[in-house]
Amino acid sequence: MKASNHTLYGTETWWKMITVGLMTMAIASLFMYIWTRKRLWQLAAKLPGPTPLPVLGNLLAFAGCDLIQFFQIIMKLVDKYGSIVKLWLGQDLFVLTSDPVALERILGNKSFIKRTGYVTKLGKPFFRNGLLMSDGETWRLHRKIISSTFHNNVLDQFVSNFSKNSAILVNKLRNYSNGTTFDVYPLISLSTLDVICETAMGTQVNAQLDDDGEYVKNVLKSVQLLGERFMRPWLSTDWLFNLTELGKVQAATLKYLHGHAQQVVAEKLEKFKSGGKQKTQLEDIQSLRKKKLSLLDLLIEDEQLSPEEIHDEVVTIVAAGSETTATTCSYVLALLGVHQDIQDKVLEEQNIIFANDFYRCVTYEDLPNMPYLEQVIKEAMRLFPPIPYLFRMIEKETDLGNGYVLPAGCYSMVISYATHRNHKYFPDPDRFDPDRFTPENCLGRHPYAYIPFGAGRRMCVAYKFGIMEAKTLLSTVLRHYRVVDLVGGVSSLVNSLESGVVLKPASGFNIQMSPLMLKNQFRQLNKVKNIPGPLALPFIGTLYQLLGADLSQCFKKIILNTKRYGKIIRLVFGNQLLIVISDPDTIERTIGNKTLIDRAEIAKINVKTVFGDGILLNSGETWKTHRKLLSGLFHNNSTENFLVSFSKYSAVLADNLAKVSKETIFDTYSYVLPCTIDIIIETLMGAKSNLQTPVNTDLSKQYNKVLHYIAHRAKRPWLYVDFIFKRTKMGKTLENILIYVYDFTQGIINERKVEYNKIISKEENNQTKYLFDVLFESGEVTDREILVESFNMMTAGSETTATVFSFALVALGEYQEIQDKVMEEQWSIFNNGINQPVTYEDLQNMVYLEQVVKEVLRLFPPVSYLFRRVVDEDIDLGGGMIAPKGSDIGALCTNIHKDPALFPDPERFDPDRFSPENSYGRHPYAFLPFGAGRRQCIGSRYAMMELKTMLSVVLRRIKVVRAIDGLKEIENNLEFGLIIRSAIGYKIHIETR
Repeated sequence: MKASNHTLYGTETWWKMITVGLMTMAIASLFMYIWTRKRLWQLAAKLPGPTPLPVLGNLLAFAGCDLIQFFQIIMKLVDKYGSIVKLWLGQDLFVLTSDPVALERILGNKSFIKRTGYVTKLGKPFFRNGLLMSDGETWRLHRKIISSTFHNNVLDQFVSNFSKNSAILVNKLRNYSNGTTFDVYPLISLSTLDVICETAMGTQVNAQLDDDGEYVKNVLKSVQLLGERFMRPWLSTDWLFNLTELGKVQAATLKYLHGHAQQVVAEKLEKFKSGGKQKTQLEDIQSLRKKKLSLLDLLIEDEQLSPEEIHDEVVTIVAAGSETTATTCSYVLALLGVHQDIQDKVLEEQNIIFANDFYRCVTYEDLPNMPYLEQVIKEAMRLFPPIPYLFRMIEKETDLGNGYVLPAGCYSMVISYATHRNHKYFPDPDRFDPDRFTPENCLGRHPYAYIPFGAGRRMCVAYKFGIMEAKTLLSTVLRHYRVVDLVGGVSSLVNSLESGVVLKPASGFNIQMSPLMLKNQFRQLNKVKNIPGPLALPFIGTLYQLLGADLSQCFKKIILNTKRYGKIIRLVFGNQLLIVISDPDTIERTIGNKTLIDRAEIAKINVKTVFGDGILLNSGETWKTHRKLLSGLFHNNSTENFLVSFSKYSAVLADNLAKVSKETIFDTYSYVLPCTIDIIIETLMGAKSNLQTPVNTDLSKQYNKVLHYIAHRAKRPWLYVDFIFKRTKMGKTLENILIYVYDFTQGIINERKVEYNKIISKEENNQTKYLFDVLFESGEVTDREILVESFNMMTAGSETTATVFSFALVALGEYQEIQDKVMEEQWSIFNNGINQPVTYEDLQNMVYLEQVVKEVLRLFPPVSYLFRRVVDEDIDLGGGMIAPKGSDIGALCTNIHKDPALFPDPERFDPDRFSPENSYGRHPYAFLPFGAGRRQCIGSRYAMMELKTMLSVVLRRIKVVRAIDGLKEIENNLEFGLIIRSAIGYKIHIETR
C-alpha cells in the first residue's frame, strides 16, 4: 500500500513539474512577445485608424465581404482617417498608405523589397520563385537578367506581334459594332493573352480564335482563383485550403499550367542545345527581327538561370503581363465612350500619323508619334490603376516625414487609387483630363504621386512593354471603330470596382461601338475624283446597284460599269474604296508591284469566316513565312509522284463517266470535284479520301454551298457584320457546313500524322514531304494554322481545277473540230493506247491540249478578280489618277482576257491564240489565270499538269458528243463569287470510245 502511494506521489510530482515548466515557458514567451512587440504597439497607437478587438484586430470589419465590398471598406477608411491608416488583421499590423511623401520613404527605400507574408503565401503556388514572389539576392539577380531582355531592340520586334493580334481583335469586334452593348474586357484579355504567350514563351495559344482551349480556360481560371482565396484569410493555412473544393480546383489548374510551361521550356532548351547554343546580340536588330526570339529564348541564351528558375519567371511574366494591359485598354475605351471630345483628339493624332491609311499595321517608329494617346492611357491609369495594392514589409523603423513613424515588423499597404486622386497633385482629381500628362504639367510633380507600375526597386520591369502594347492595340481598334457610349457612365465603373488580382469593375466595361466613319474616307474619294464610277451613297457606297440581283446579275452589272466608265473605275463597297482595273499596263504597275502583297479588305470581308488566316488571306510576315514553306511542296515533291496520282484518279473518273449512258444528260462537275479532291489530298496531304469509289457527292455539295454563301453574302452589306450574319439562317447553315468540312480536313491531317510518326520512328529521311510534314517540321506553325492552311490548299486546289475541267469538256462538246484535233495529238502520243498512264515526257508533247486549257482559262478564269491593298503610299495609275493609301485594287481578269486589242474576236473559242507564234509579243499582264505579282498562285505549274493529265486520260476513254448549253449560254449565266462558275451547271452528252 505504501509502495502504491509512493508511486502515485511520484507521478503527481512529475506532472506538477511539467505543468510548472510549461507555464513558465508560456509566461516567458508571452513576456518576450510583449517585449519585442512593445515598440510596434507604441508606434501603432499613434497612427490613426479604427479600434481593434483583442486577438482578431479589425478582421470582423471584412467578415463576409466580397471583393467589391473589400475595396469600398478600404476606401472608406482612407476617406475617414486620411493618407495613413492602421489596420490590425489578427496580430499583423497593416498601414494603409497613400501620401506621396510617405511612399517615397517606403517604396524608395532600397532595403524594403520584401512583400507581405500573406500575399507571398497566396501567390507562391502560382508564381513560385518568380520575380513577383522572390526577394534578397535571388530577386536582385533575376531582376537584372530579366531587365536586360526588355532591351529596346527586343521591344522593336514585338510590335509586329502587337499589331497582328490587335488586327484579330478588330475582326472579333466587328460582331459587336452594330450598337449592341457588350463587355469589351473579355475580348481584349484574350488578345493580350495571345500577345504575352507569343512574346514571352514563343508559343501560340490562339486565345482569340479558340477561347475554349484548355490553356486559355486554365489561365483565366487561375486569375479568378487567386482573387477568391485572397478574400478568405481563414484559408491561408495550406492543409486546410487543400481540403476545400477551391483548393482542389486550384491544384488541378496549376498542375496543368506549370506542366505546360515546363514542356515549353524543355522544348526551347533542347532547340537551343541542338542548334549549337548560338547566342543573339541584342544590339543586332536585324538578327533579332529575323529570329523572332521570345523572352524565354533570351533567358535560355543567357544561361544564368536554371530551367526551374526560367520556368518561374516565364509563368510570372505571362500572368502579370496579360491582365494589367487588358484592364488598362478597357478603361481607356470606356472613358473615351464618355468623353467624345477626347476621342476626337485621339483620332486627329492618328490621322496625322497614318495619313490616308487607317488600316495599316502600327510600327515601332509610329509609337513615339502618339504622345496624346499615351497621355490618355496614363490618365486612365491614374483614375484606375490596374494594380490596386502595393505591399512592402517594413524591416526597420521608418519616419514617414509627415509626423508618423512606421514600426519595424509592420506591413505597408500602398493604396495607389487614393494616391492618384490626391487634390494637391491632381486638382479636380475625379475629372478625366489627359492634359495632366503633358510635359509641362508633369514638371515638378512629386515622383511618387503617380505610381501605376509601382515605384522604387520593385517597379514593374516591363512597363515600356505594357505601354507599347496598349498604344498599339488602342491605335488599331480606334482606327476601325468609334466608342459610342459607356453604358451607365463612369459611375458604372467606380461603383462596382473589385480589388482582385487587378482593379476592375465587377459589372464589366459595357460599351457600345460603331464602325468609324473617317474623314480620310472623304479624302480618299476626293483623291479619286478623276476616276470615273457610279454615284456612291453614304454607308452602302455603290452596293445599291447589286441589291435584289442574283449572282449572275451581280457579275454582269460590274462588267457593265467597266464598259460604261472605262478601264479604270472606282466602286465603293460600304465604306471601302475599290479601284477596278482592266488595263494591263496599269495592272503591271499595281498588281505587279512587289510591295503590294496584302489582300484587299474587300476580299476579306466575307471569306475570312471560311478561310481564316490561311495563305489565301493572310499578309505580312505570316504570309511570307507560310508561302515560303508551302512553295517548297511544289519543288521538293517529284513530278513522277504527282503524275502517278493524277493518272490513277483520272482513270477512276474516266471509269465513272463511262458508266453514264450516252442518252443521259448530266452535270460533269459533280463527278469531277471528288476526283480533284482525291488528287490534292494524296499529292499534297499524303493521305487518301477515296471520294470516287463510289462517287461521294456529299463533300462536293458542302464545298458548293460554302462558295454559294460567300457569293450571296458579298452583295448584302448588312450581313458584313459577323454578329448579324451568324444569327441568320444562312450564317447558321454555313457554320454547320464549316464544322463538317473542317472536321473532314482534320481527319485527313490526323491520318497523315499517324503515317508521319511511323516514318520518323524508322528514321526514313528520304520520304516525300507533304503539307503537314513541311509545316510541322518548320516549328513556326501551330496546329490550328496547319488545319487552316490545309483547308485553304484543299479548297483552292480542288474547286478551281474542277471548274476549269468542266468548262473544258463543255467547250470540246460544242467545238467538235477542236476535240478532234486534241485527239489527233493524243493518239500520236499514246499510239491509240486508251488506258496508258501519262508521263512527264507525254505532258511536254501535249502542246495543243495546253493551248485548249489556256483558252478555257482565258474565257473563264476561275478567279475573276486579283485583289491588293494599297498600304504604304499612294500609287500613280497614270493619266492623273491615283490609288490612295487605304484603298483596294481589283484587276478584272475577265475584262482583260476579252480585250479586243489583246485578243481579236475575243468571244470566239480559239486555242490557236496560244500557239508560240501568236503568243509572241503579247503583254505579260494580258493573261492572268493564275494571278500575278508576288501573290501569283504557287501551284500554277501543278494545276496545268493536273488538268492536262485529267483531260488526256478522260478523253481517251470517252467522247463529249455535245454540250447542252453552249459557252455563250453559260457566259450569260456566270455566277460571281469566290470563283467564276456556271449557274446552270456543265451539262453534256458523252459516249465511250
